[in-house]
Amino acid sequence: MIAVKCVVCGESFQVEDDQAGGSEICPACGALNDVPRGESDSITALAVHPLTVHSPPTERALVFWWRAAAVALVAAFAVGIFFLLPPDWEQQHVQSLSDAVNRADGMMSSGDYSSAAQQYQFVLDTVGNRQLQSAFLRALVDHSRAGETDAKARIAQLAVAATIPSATTNPTAAAQDPNVAIAQLQKAAENFQQFVSQHPFVYQDEQGAWRKRRFVVADMQSNADLKADPPRFDLQYECDSRVSGPFNDKADADACTDMSNLERETAVHCSSTFELRDGVWQVADRSNDLAPIDLIRNGLVVHGVDPALPEMRELEDEAFLGK
Repeated sequence: MIAVKCVVCGESFQVEDDQAGGSEICPACGALNDVPRGESDSITALAVHPLTVHSPPTERALVFWWRAAAVALVAAFAVGIFFLLPPDWEQQHVQSLSDAVNRADGMMSSGDYSSAAQQYQFVLDTVGNRQLQSAFLRALVDHSRAGETDAKARIAQLAVAATIPSATTNPTAAAQDPNVAIAQLQKAAENFQQFVSQHPFVYQDEQGAWRKRRFVVADMQSNADLKADPPRFDLQYECDSRVSGPFNDKADADACTDMSNLERETAVHCSSTFELRDGVWQVADRSNDLAPIDLIRNGLVVHGVDPALPEMRELEDEAFLGK
């Protein structure tokens, strides 16, 4: 017998002596090996000619090819998922939902509860009954649900406050009892921040575009002095304003609810003094710390005029004097 060692898989096998100098198939891997000449049982094959057909693959070869096929299949599936399926719904909507909540929070801070409620509702309607996987989105939904409830509650409070008589509803009663007049002005002061936020203005900017402006009142303080002659009421607050983007049509600007652009870098400190004369509150003094600015209107330079401040004073007159 002649011993042959397969040079492909290393398996050893034996062949008959009369096959010396011929070729023999390895029973392990199916490769064709040259059988050396001679009778030594330790001679190793000198050449190999792999056979592409004839013998079946071994179990080890089958495992290799199945693993390779499995890897290729998984890779092809991953590529198909990446290129053929649409992006995840939560990834698609996380930015718009987050922006809506941020806008709503800003509107709540400025007292625009109606618009804030709309933004919170947008988040809730967009998510609907989906089962969210993102903890961040679930927190946005919870925040929107609580924010909408708070906004609606504040709207209801304002509706009740609107039924309270203004300072000039009954001037005869005020003339007879200064305490009643002071109480009416104090009530107007309590509601002033919300009153201002609910009365935006539509105006035309220097480039002729239509915009919408909403004032924001903060840090308001008031003081009533019944012993003064005449009785007086002092009012101080910080005021800034936010505006919409530009519109070509006035109706579009009036319908806009997004007034998120801060108009001034710093708030304006405003103060007013009202005096009760003949049973009617009147403006005795007004001032602000707004630095003078120059504007060009119709080719003329107008010094020390702020286009927004007169509108703010009109709101103040309407809230406290009923004008």
